[in-house]
Formats: sequence, structure tokens, C-alpha cells
Amino acid sequence: MPDLAIVADRFHLKPLLRTLQSAGDYQVLSLSRDSVTLYEGNRYGLMPVELHPAVPQVSADALRTDNSNILDSDAEKFLRALDRGLIEELSKRAWQLVEPLYLERLAGLVDTFGAAQARGEAESDLAGVARAAGEGRVATLLVEAEKHIPGRMDRQTGRIEFDELANPEIDDLLDDVAELVMKNGGEVVVVPTDRMPTKSGLAAIYRY
Repeated sequence: MPDLAIVADRFHLKPLLRTLQSAGDYQVLSLSRDSVTLYEGNRYGLMPVELHPAVPQVSADALRTDNSNILDSDAEKFLRALDRGLIEELSKRAWQLVEPLYLERLAGLVDTFGAAQARGEAESDLAGVARAAGEGRVATLLVEAEKHIPGRMDRQTGRIEFDELANPEIDDLLDDVAELVMKNGGEVVVVPTDRMPTKSGLAAIYRY
């Protein structure tokens, strides 16, 4: 997660959404003579996935290793460092394969927004999108990852007020709108600044 401190009366979720959103998730299955490991990741890294107990995770040969082959402390430190290095390498190489699919999907969403906007079925004005989010009309929301707009939003009406983040009751309006869209069953995709189709920090595709 990026270094960010926001004190408010609601959680700030946008950095988590960017990491957890499904746009770039993938799995890597690591098979070796001695072990089986499944990783799940995105552009930011890999995390091991706990396998079902029925899945063999070590070979029969490895299970027969006797106590005389137990690793000493120095060897264990070396292997742990090696493991970290391999995970980092796997993450980079896997993202090289997944990134074109991620960018293709993102480009498709941007094109869909442009087409819907031409029909009057999409919007990038913050106040308008906030009202639509409160009414449950937002099907898909693109929100800019690095942009923050301090303010408060009435979750019943979608009415917004601008303020300063120094106020402990103030959060990021983009984050608040994203939460409301998800609450009402919409999809939220956090987008890098250079891929955003608007300058307002968000782009909403409406259901109706």
C-alpha cells in the first residue's frame, strides 16, 4: 500500500480496491520435485494460497527425508532469501504475461464509457455521479488511483460538500462515491492516472 494517512469517520478503501480488484488477478502454480505451491497475485505481488488438505504438497521422496538432513540455521536463512527472490522474479514475469489482458480490459471499459457518454448514459461530473451513485444508477465506476478530492457526501441524497483533509470528519470524495457504488451493486475499477478518460477523477457508466 502507498504511504497515506487520512483521519475521518469512515474507512478509506481506494488503495485496497486497486489491489483487490479483479482486473489484474492471476494464479501461478509452482511445481518442483519436492513441493507444490499455488500463488495468487496481481501487478503488485504474489501471495501463497493455502491448498486443500487433499492436495499433495511434497513428493514421496521428500517425506522420507531423515533427521540427518534437517537444515541448519544458516542454510535455512539462505533458502528463505532464495524463496523471496524467486517470488519477486515470478511476480514480474507473470505480470508481463497478464498485463496485456489487463490493459485490453481497461481499454474496453474506457471505450464503453466514451460510447455511453455520447448517448447520455455516462458522466464524469463529480456532483452528478455522486447523486447517481446514491440512486443506484451507476453500473461501472472508473476512479483515478492517485487523485484525492477532500469533502463529505450525504449517502442518502448523494449531495457533496468540499472541505480540507485536515478536518477529521473529511475523507476523499472519490473514495466515498466508490463505496456507495459498490454498496448498490455496481463495479468499481481503480485506474492509473495516465489511463483515465477524464480529468475529474472519475468516470461513471450508468445502468439507465
